[in-house]
Amino acid sequence: MNEIEYTRFLRHYSRALNELILKFEYFVEDVGQLNVFSITHRLKSYKNALSKSNLLNIPIRDLQDLAGMKIVVATQNEIEVVTRFFTRQEVSKEIEIESDKYVAKKDGYRARHIIFQYKGNYNHSMYPARIEAQLQTIFEHAFNFISRAWVYKTEKSFSVNWEDEFYDLSKKLATINIKANELHSEVINSATKIDSDEPLTPYSYQQIAKSIFNENIPIHDAVDACRFFVDIGYITNKTLKDFFENKIVCKLKDSYKDFYELSHNEFSKSIAQMSMYNFFTSFGVRYSASKEMLENLKRGYNPKE
Repeated sequence: MNEIEYTRFLRHYSRALNELILKFEYFVEDVGQLNVFSITHRLKSYKNALSKSNLLNIPIRDLQDLAGMKIVVATQNEIEVVTRFFTRQEVSKEIEIESDKYVAKKDGYRARHIIFQYKGNYNHSMYPARIEAQLQTIFEHAFNFISRAWVYKTEKSFSVNWEDEFYDLSKKLATINIKANELHSEVINSATKIDSDEPLTPYSYQQIAKSIFNENIPIHDAVDACRFFVDIGYITNKTLKDFFENKIVCKLKDSYKDFYELSHNEFSKSIAQMSMYNFFTSFGVRYSASKEMLENLKRGYNPKE
């Protein structure tokens, strides 16, 4: 593959990256108080791609990191939220995740790497693009930034003491990273008082569901639910709490349960056995239509059958 062919080949990678960045910006808008330090992306130059292709003895088109994006957030808590952006894209069949792992190299580099295929579609190109996403906390990014400037791809020679001290810096930053995550958890607990007008976040969503329904919501489900409720106007903890305490919606859930116990209707069974937070998300926000659907079920029920 020559340089002209390579430039043409990268076209769908460039378009896929631009499309993903825009979608991630929408994600950040809706997920609530996500502390994003930076979002960057790059395409590997022909010179670097050719060099790596020769080193690994594989065709350029098979390299995993021709396109990359890097997202830097404050803490590991937020890495989990960002990860949901990619796994949710997989659920919607827009991407296929090939690898998802935390990388901790001997030289001190640390980051979560997600390698995925961004599937071809009419919007950007008919061809798929393999992309590597690096998710880092601000402390991981700090060390990686310095390491790349001082050590990565350099022919400099350092003393053993210098290398030992530099890698010790990585360990210290890793310890700080853990402590920052612990402190962030307390910030979350303080900011997610369910009576407050603080913005709704995945963490406060978890706490509200636990407090009102006594249900434990996985963080990835909480991210999806938070985006949904923010989109339809429940933007604070208080507005969601008030909705979850709506007795009319709770009564409708009981009505579905009563009808199932009477009729043993399979459809009403699936609704009656739903968790409360799922019922509110799927049926509570469409109360009038959900109530009408129940009335239609009742009208169609024949006790003699």
